[in-house]
Amino acid sequence: MRGPGLAVTIADSRRPLRPGEDPNLVLIHYSDVRAVVNVLWAGGAEAIAVNDERIISTTGLSCVGTTILCNTRRMAPPYRVVAIGDTATLLAAAQARGGILDQLRAFDFPVTVMTGTDLAVPAYSGGFVYRYAKPAGTGG
Repeated sequence: MRGPGLAVTIADSRRPLRPGEDPNLVLIHYSDVRAVVNVLWAGGAEAIAVNDERIISTTGLSCVGTTILCNTRRMAPPYRVVAIGDTATLLAAAQARGGILDQLRAFDFPVTVMTGTDLAVPAYSGGFVYRYAKPAGTGG
């Protein structure tokens, strides 16, 4: 899918750890990426990808050590979240005062937001398991 939208890039903080400080304080976590994705869905995104992995209704984001598992693909930062939709609306949602991007910036995580007129979100390449759906006209 191609079209206008925006790309949000988030990465681990460059802030040096203080003695005895928990390293998790300077790492981007799956929950941060999920929060960015959710804000963009809420902002009207028609399609979203994280590091070129298409997000669909059954996609899960989970923690695997210092990396993130998206669908069945392991990813490491920086995370680039591309959303296709109305650019102004997506930008307003992403840049909302007190929102996830403000929170990340407040804790010294590098965040960039870029708009574009011809962004690409690749097709979903995984499989589906249907438990209840059947093709129309097959009975049952």
